[in-house]
Amino acid sequence: MFTRTCFPVLRPMLLLLLLPLVAGADETLFRLQGSNTIGATLAPALVERWFRDELKASELRVEVTGRNEKRVSGRLPDGRRVGVPIAAHGSSTAFRGLLAGEADIGMASRPIKDREIVRLAALGDFGRPAAEWVIALDGIAVIVHPDNPLASLDLDTLAQVFSGRIRNWRELGGRPGPIRVLARDDKSGTWDTFRHLVLGKQHRLVASARRFESNARLSDAVAADPRAIGFVGLPYVRRSRALPVAAGRASARLPSRFNVETESYALTRRLYLYASPRLDNAEARDFLEYAIGPAGQAVVAASGFVAQVVRPLTVAVPASCPSEFRRLVTGARRLSVDFRFRREGLGLDSRALRDLDRVARYLQRNHHVRKVMLFGFSEDSSLPMHNLALSEDRADAVERALRERGVTVHHVRGFGACNLVADTRDLGRNRRVEVWIQP
Repeated sequence: MFTRTCFPVLRPMLLLLLLPLVAGADETLFRLQGSNTIGATLAPALVERWFRDELKASELRVEVTGRNEKRVSGRLPDGRRVGVPIAAHGSSTAFRGLLAGEADIGMASRPIKDREIVRLAALGDFGRPAAEWVIALDGIAVIVHPDNPLASLDLDTLAQVFSGRIRNWRELGGRPGPIRVLARDDKSGTWDTFRHLVLGKQHRLVASARRFESNARLSDAVAADPRAIGFVGLPYVRRSRALPVAAGRASARLPSRFNVETESYALTRRLYLYASPRLDNAEARDFLEYAIGPAGQAVVAASGFVAQVVRPLTVAVPASCPSEFRRLVTGARRLSVDFRFRREGLGLDSRALRDLDRVARYLQRNHHVRKVMLFGFSEDSSLPMHNLALSEDRADAVERALRERGVTVHHVRGFGACNLVADTRDLGRNRRVEVWIQP
């Protein structure tokens, strides 16, 4: 039994035992909350690399603190230990966390909704490009078992499969047997994007669908079941097989790097970070800038997503394009960037505004480029002259913005609604300006 006289001796011993715990406690720099697609691997990797590159931190650790929750921490040169918690429970939780003051940066694998902009108005205008940071591109891959013989699907057929109107593989030309539908859960931005692009307002997910919070677990379940079909973010195809997907009159395309970079794959999506335009957390703002910069985009690529990097490519020109277009691009290469616009007007969207600087830097570094050409395209409004005028106006808008950055454009032309990349449910992706160069 201890006596009172023991405590003066024990107190220093207890302090020595507790010292590592006190020293190990870290200061929270900022908090990330939202999409599991971003938060599972990409966000921790970005934060860890930012700690190393920008903060010069050592003793880096990525610890699991709960289901779909992690904390990245490190020791600064001044001896302080700092950390960033990451809670990845779905895109909708990003905006709830921002509103509740539980997050400084929201992670979303879908764009913010109008009603969320209204709810967050007290924190600033989240409808402005300044609040939205596109950090990566992703393709929602429609996946089947590797032995499934199906060649491709279009969006309308996908809707019938996932709504339960088509229930047997025989109806799709496959081996007879029931189709087992797997889907992400209701909090997921992956699900929200799939629901918008595939099911629309006419269809509901079949009641028998198995729901998953994790992309990886859904993918592994499909790879283990020859009768299953599901959808996941591009890095999570794993042992399953991705199908080419067609949209309306657009041809079927795989979620390849180029098709996702240019957002011409039917189920392409952007991955976002959202923060108040009035954000006064210096570390959080520095992290946002880092994530969209060259070092951050290298982490994006290493994590299996598609980075926003400007590169020239030799691509096949569809036979449906006008002869003038084919003549102009003969011998030319296409840059891996398409400029797109906000929902209304000629204002460039948040990705395009930052792509202007990326393209300008690329052209300034590559002096061998002889000609820069901009070609505008539009949605199909069934009014050819209207389509043509809109496409030319958009190309002119990009030309003006590049000229302000010191870029000389040699040819600006609109081609209306030729070479559609999306159907009527996703008009924004048809409203684009392609960049071609003559080396």
